[in-house]
Amino acid sequence: MATSTYVLRLIKDVFSPHAVSKHLPDGYRVVYCNAGDLSFEGGSVLQPDEARFMRSGMAVRAGTEGGELWRWELDETSTEPQVDLGESIQSQIVESNEVPTVENIEDWLIRCDSVLFPTGGTAVPHSHLGPGIRCIRNGKLTLSTDTLSRDYMPGDAWFEPGSQTVWAEACSQECTRFIRVLLLPKDVKGKSSIHYLNEADRRKPKSQRYKSYVDELLSLK
Repeated sequence: MATSTYVLRLIKDVFSPHAVSKHLPDGYRVVYCNAGDLSFEGGSVLQPDEARFMRSGMAVRAGTEGGELWRWELDETSTEPQVDLGESIQSQIVESNEVPTVENIEDWLIRCDSVLFPTGGTAVPHSHLGPGIRCIRNGKLTLSTDTLSRDYMPGDAWFEPGSQTVWAEACSQECTRFIRVLLLPKDVKGKSSIHYLNEADRRKPKSQRYKSYVDELLSLK
């Protein structure tokens, strides 16, 4: 079977009140409402802090307060992202990275969840079983690797390849929370994707809390 190389992108779309988007094509897509209220063809509505996986294309309509849509899209590298959704909608690619080459995309699942840190909360050195893009929704997070340390504020996004060891500290007076979308082996469905650098850390109490939105097997159908 021929292999394909994919790109995972995070695109943010800011809708003016009652703005209606052009029709997005079919694709592998997780949509998350960061603000306002957004409705889709067929009548389904996405409220703030809700997310879903959508395989078929759609148009999006904002309500009376407008809205902000975060959409993670998984495309082959030859596919151009759609960033012109029409009048009264401002779109921006905030993060875009190639992910590992695979022979069969159905060996993957796509996961969307959030991670919440209390003030001063930390994440011990760890890695994950697959790549993903995170985006800060609240607070401030200092993320470190063996080679660098960087602060992330609300709206900032970053890519983690999965195999890289990272650790983090929440550094604001409020809780810190980020939303992430990961690509993982299909046998991780319903299970944690984390791998601790020091196995003893697995049994220690953790300060962060998780909320699951999406855990879907990918399919070409």
